[in-house]
Amino acid sequence: MDECGQCKAVAQWEAGETNGMVVARTSTGFVTLLSTQYYPGHTVFVSRQHGPEVFDLGDKQEAHLREMGGVSEAVCRAFKPRKLNTAALGNQSPHLHWSLIPRYEDDPQPLKSPWEDPAFWEALYSGVREPREVEAERFNRLLEELHAVGVPLEQEWAP
Repeated sequence: MDECGQCKAVAQWEAGETNGMVVARTSTGFVTLLSTQYYPGHTVFVSRQHGPEVFDLGDKQEAHLREMGGVSEAVCRAFKPRKLNTAALGNQSPHLHWSLIPRYEDDPQPLKSPWEDPAFWEALYSGVREPREVEAERFNRLLEELHAVGVPLEQEWAP
């Protein structure tokens, strides 16, 4: 899909161009930290296969859901949120990807969806990133927990 931004990203990641935020590849997806960490630990699990819905994955559906569950658990263990918001919306990008958003006691909008928080969008569009050592620490914590919960990883990257 030439016009799919997620497919373009997957092709870049397969070629090793990860921008320091792709943690690992599983059999069905890529575990990435969102480059703007407005919600510390915000992880995105992107399907390797194009399609807007889980059922579009065909015979990879069960494996993808199992891996996504493991990634979710790893995010919770790594970042210890009070709650993990999980969403596969795809309204802007019709390529299956799961937003795994840790929510904390000190969230600025604790009872609202992240998408309802204007400051989240402002941070996202600004492209502001954490200092490299903070990114690396989160990256390593998530990778450690992916191993601890037994998510089968085909490839890992360094922060």
